[in-house]
Amino acid sequence: MQGGTWSEDALHWNKTANRLVREGSLQEAHRAYLNALEIDPNFIEAWGSLASFFLHVGEIEKAEECFEQAFDINPDYAYTWRAYGAFLCTIEKFKEAESALQKAIQLDPHDAKTWAALGLLYMGMDETESINAFRRALEMEPDNPQFMVYLGETLSGSERYIEAEEIVRRSLSIDPEALFALALYARCLYALGRLREAIEYQVRVVKADDENHNRWYMLAAMQKDAGFLTRAEDALKKTISMRPDFLKAWEDLIEVQTEIGVEDELLLTLTMHEEILRAYPDSDKDDEGYLSPKVRNKNSKEG
Repeated sequence: MQGGTWSEDALHWNKTANRLVREGSLQEAHRAYLNALEIDPNFIEAWGSLASFFLHVGEIEKAEECFEQAFDINPDYAYTWRAYGAFLCTIEKFKEAESALQKAIQLDPHDAKTWAALGLLYMGMDETESINAFRRALEMEPDNPQFMVYLGETLSGSERYIEAEEIVRRSLSIDPEALFALALYARCLYALGRLREAIEYQVRVVKADDENHNRWYMLAAMQKDAGFLTRAEDALKKTISMRPDFLKAWEDLIEVQTEIGVEDELLLTLTMHEEILRAYPDSDKDDEGYLSPKVRNKNSKEG
């Protein structure tokens, strides 16, 4: 059995509960899930929704109990195995998650969401398998922009930027304002050396998310490489205003101002840079360019 006939009232309460979770009304959502299950205790998808709710509030054991209830009702329901696989991914039990998702595919090989979940699982672990899974998902739902973005992200991670650019462009033709897709498309264009186009899209990203310092820093990098140094200077100043501990941004600003030749501005930046370093006396630049507490040498002794 790959589906069920649930009570209309139970469906209503489950849908209401899902909406309440999105709105942050967690106590009301919990009551709504219980209402759904009181009306129809065999409503498997409500058990899955309640499991997701408990995961959301950090009650892992209760979430597992919900899945046990769902499996007791029907151990061969693909939805439950997919939901269980996603749950196991979230709690970082990746081997078990893979087994659960493979079981879901065995039960329903035409479920696009399961293939997409498997693709997400393999991201960063096995990029070839991840790409294959997202392609399978798109075979079943060829116009799903989210699946396209997932595939584009994986292709980009494999430095297959031409393919990534093509699939993300397709996703934007369906959902032109999707922020993650816009940012990913800008990065693909940047990697392909299409700097003016990359800047155009990154400006759209920054306008939609102007309190995110990483967005401004990416824009600065693009502008710097395109030779738009004054604009890059402004974007770096914006970055630093939000994250003064972002040492890499300070270093880039010093480099840009040196190249522009604005001596007064450069002197001010150097002074402020020194003040930041003095404000973090026990810090070093970490791998991402931020000031972080120094790691004590294991062989050093407490003073």
